[in-house]
Amino acid sequence: MKNIRNFLIFNLIVLLFTACDADFVAEEVTDIAGEKWNKDEVATCEFEIEDADSYYTLMLDLRNTVDYSYQNLYLFCDIKTPDTLYRDTLEVFLADPAGNWYGNGNRLKDRSYYFAADPKFVSTTHKIKGHVPYSVATFSGLGKHPFRFEPLIVPFRVEVDGQQAEATECYPVKVKFPKAGKYKFTFWQAMREENLEGISSIGLTVKKYNESALIKAIQKENKARLKRAEELNN
Repeated sequence: MKNIRNFLIFNLIVLLFTACDADFVAEEVTDIAGEKWNKDEVATCEFEIEDADSYYTLMLDLRNTVDYSYQNLYLFCDIKTPDTLYRDTLEVFLADPAGNWYGNGNRLKDRSYYFAADPKFVSTTHKIKGHVPYSVATFSGLGKHPFRFEPLIVPFRVEVDGQQAEATECYPVKVKFPKAGKYKFTFWQAMREENLEGISSIGLTVKKYNESALIKAIQKENKARLKRAEELNN
């Protein structure tokens, strides 16, 4: 009886972990030795897309130290599809204009960034006064990328001039790959420094698109953003 009980418990644990990881297609992180990112050092992530008709969510995972010298980070990005190589530049913001770090943690700040199609995304969808923008890794538009983006519109309660108001924001979380097959992302820093100090790790997460889970995560992030905005204004 004890063996049967242990067997059932083991299988329950396996099922729970399987359910938690069911949406993950790939998750790979590269640690930067000594928190100094040499201009020739690359971080890669390889994975396979089996269903090109489905939507996915891409997230760039970054960890920086509070000793990082800049507000933003530029990255070169190569994207190898089953039959083509694309190259573009990405920009991410690690701190707000006042120098307050985004992300969780103390000396090391962890933050994940949705990929956005072009620089116009941020300027045309985030105009709330005093609002700390959520994180996106924005393609420069100078190169090319193979993705098709479709927005997820989420309502957001915010205080404007002392009164509660409802706004909507457009989240670039729905991505389609051009075709099924193997993909490879390669990143390297584009900050024109031989050894860029203050970046601890970089990675990529690819998930199957899960709208309800994303809305919950966005709503949680929005509450944290509103709290940060209130703290900055006080």
